[in-house]
Amino acid sequence: RRLVVLYPAFLASLLLAVAISQGRTSVEWAMLPLHVLLMQAWLPLCRAAENGGLVCSPWTFNGEAWFISVLVVFWWFLRPLAELFRKRSLRFSVLALVGCWLFTVLVVESGRALAAAAALGSAGSFWAAVINIAIRATPVGYAHVFVAGVAAARVFILLATRDAETGGTPAEGTQRLALAPERA
Repeated sequence: RRLVVLYPAFLASLLLAVAISQGRTSVEWAMLPLHVLLMQAWLPLCRAAENGGLVCSPWTFNGEAWFISVLVVFWWFLRPLAELFRKRSLRFSVLALVGCWLFTVLVVESGRALAAAAALGSAGSFWAAVINIAIRATPVGYAHVFVAGVAAARVFILLATRDAETGGTPAEGTQRLALAPERA
């Protein structure tokens, strides 16, 4: 449903980007189907550019749309992940949040290490750049943020709401929730 609302605007912007494209290589044109299918950020397909940089699929035609491509993957996993957290305890949700935070620290430190290595002139490898792009523009690079959002929602439900029918703590069988101001 979400995609039905977003896709027409995305496709219009992609068509405009293609219409004004000049000097594209055959490799870049080969990436166009990934953009049309909103798959451009699923794998960091890159090639070396003449200027020494990289041309990568997430940003080839409509650079800002890479995030929609990532969201498509997350939308597929939202219901199963929410169901997993719905069956778990507050402790599990808090530990998942802490784990996501620790992963964020790891990713940030990895990025700093790559930047430091580049500053020292030793990280100019193609694969170091691809790893950097995988962290910056793929579902893998943002999975911890997605999981943290689901975990935080579960923590909120367990701490600040109540079962609307029974008035008790939300449980697996709870159908409706009500805000519990005394607990929030």
